[in-house]
Amino acid sequence: MNTNHNRIKVADLETNGPDKILTTNTTGELKFSDLHSILVNDLITGGISKALTAEQGKVLKNLIDSLVTDKVDKIAGDRLITAAEITKLSGIQSGAEVNQDISGKQDIVNQIEVDTNQTIPSSWLGKTVVFNTSCTITVPASLTESFIFNGITLPGVTVTWVITAPHTWLFGTPSATAEKQIFTFTKRGTTNSILLLGV
Repeated sequence: MNTNHNRIKVADLETNGPDKILTTNTTGELKFSDLHSILVNDLITGGISKALTAEQGKVLKNLIDSLVTDKVDKIAGDRLITAAEITKLSGIQSGAEVNQDISGKQDIVNQIEVDTNQTIPSSWLGKTVVFNTSCTITVPASLTESFIFNGITLPGVTVTWVITAPHTWLFGTPSATAEKQIFTFTKRGTTNSILLLGV
């Protein structure tokens, strides 16, 4: 630091310049600055060279005080939730409860064993169907959109396919599905097209 510039002359202090403040510049030298050039009257402008006005200091203090006084101190044995909040929550429909029994709403058994000729039931949706004996499977006139199941033919088993209008085979009538095959039966979206893939 240059000490030649770090001394204040009495003459400098007696200039009667209003709204002046003594500051240091970037090299540490003392200088007089206009007070209004460093004051800010908002809480957005920042920087180490800026100072808040008394009014903005008061606003900042009020914000801090409101944050401190709005906190919740938990007393042993009490709840953090107020009676009014409990009343609001009690108005939620019972269907929104998270502790409902869902056992009737999910597939617990994902494999189905087939031993006879039959029409594809809706219960095969999303399942793995194991064909234990040779049989004929009929595609019904109505299936839900995007209906799908995976199939497996065991040794010595052949599955023959029959389709009911309005459904049609997308890739032509498939031949019988031979033994030891893994395949996917799919209804294409909302169309009436049926795909038998992997055979």
